[in-house]
Amino acid sequence: MNTNLTPNQRRLLQNIAEKLRTSTHQKRKVKAADRQLLNWCAEQDLISNAEADAPVFVYTVSLLNNINQRLQQLGFAPFETDQAVSSLQQAEQGKDETKSVREAPRAHRILTAQKSLQSWTIIDCDYRALDLDSISEIIVVENLDCFYAMENFAFDIATDSLVVYRGDSAYSTGRKELLKHWRHTGKPIKYFGDLDAKGFHIAQSEGFTHIAVPAYEWFKANANSSAFNPAQANLLASLSTQGALRPYHQILKDQHRAILQQWLQNTPLQWCET
Repeated sequence: MNTNLTPNQRRLLQNIAEKLRTSTHQKRKVKAADRQLLNWCAEQDLISNAEADAPVFVYTVSLLNNINQRLQQLGFAPFETDQAVSSLQQAEQGKDETKSVREAPRAHRILTAQKSLQSWTIIDCDYRALDLDSISEIIVVENLDCFYAMENFAFDIATDSLVVYRGDSAYSTGRKELLKHWRHTGKPIKYFGDLDAKGFHIAQSEGFTHIAVPAYEWFKANANSSAFNPAQANLLASLSTQGALRPYHQILKDQHRAILQQWLQNTPLQWCET
């Protein structure tokens, strides 16, 4: 059968190859994973059926070399090849697609909003292509509907800012990887989201330097109990009681009132240190 090795069989061979770096052979009691691999080898005429059925098998460098040679003859990648890459890169490795281990298509993708005069353009891009030195700050936007309507919000955004959607199942992985690299720069990373227990908690616990808030008097007058989620009450104790955000936190803690991000449309916002 001209079939490829499974990811498990490849990992088994990689482990055996590592051990063969310091010895001439590896004698193993045959387990289920070995049996499947040895049956494949027998089907490819690399070993006999009797050897494949034996309770103990001796792996050698020569056999592993023959396995790699046969894989390449069949048009598949050598067993040492890292297949945790994109489908396009897997295609360059060989003719088989291994979905179970391949890199997700959006693993490095982020969704950005770029301002041009009075309009905004939404761009899907690979964060690895960004020149972080040319960016002064990153602004992370929590809710997608607000992200798509950035023109409705009033706060200062520098021309060299990078505005990024916080992400869902499609974009959160890329955003997390971007921020991991960004934090090494020491430059500002700002958060724009719901002004409730969860939103303030995210801003503080995930290392954001600033959060977008309206003037305190506006917040005090417009915060509403309908925006306060009782399921988030356990987060209130973790909110800082010091600094400029203290009065905002007190509204949440004492009165259980909050503001949703979409309620901030057309309201002047300021960046407050977390």
